[in-house]
Amino acid sequence: AFSGALTVTNGSILSSGGTVTLPGGAALGAGSALNEAGSVMALNGDLTLTGATFVAPSTLTLNNVNVELIGADVIIVDTLKLNDKQLTLSGSDLTVSNQLTIDHAEEQIDTRAEDLTLSTAPSMSSGSITSSGGKITLQGSSTDWASGTLTLTGSELALDASLDVTNPTFTAPADLSLNADGTLTGAGDLSVS
Repeated sequence: AFSGALTVTNGSILSSGGTVTLPGGAALGAGSALNEAGSVMALNGDLTLTGATFVAPSTLTLNNVNVELIGADVIIVDTLKLNDKQLTLSGSDLTVSNQLTIDHAEEQIDTRAEDLTLSTAPSMSSGSITSSGGKITLQGSSTDWASGTLTLTGSELALDASLDVTNPTFTAPADLSLNADGTLTGAGDLSVS
């Protein structure tokens, strides 16, 4: 674990299976590298990776604060743990391979204009996913979305399977694409382009 915010202007941090805890977040500049392949990365602050080489961890977890991921281009993780906090994307697209669980009102993902891909259907009984211009791709059938909020104003929703939004609060996207045999249930009247 490091102490306080970490700034790297030229150099590398490598972990190949342990847990890297960043108590104050981190800012890595051009010419630096953060390689967390196969590791757990625990964030207690924002992570800025503009211009840096970044290999994402297998598990990304938020510890005690809301976190913003900045400038990482594309992040692919197996597991994301929000731990009652909000994750905001800024210049970073995110793909989560394993099931994402959102079961607390404070657990939120705000993609802004970035892309979010959930390779497995999420388990959502509270909290929210919000997008204001990105692309949200759901690749596993989400037929048991118990509650929560899905706000996709000005965004694109790409469905590779079925989505039931009967129970959550749903704000329709600007664009809807169906990439496989699937259904959208419970959305009411939709107006998409």
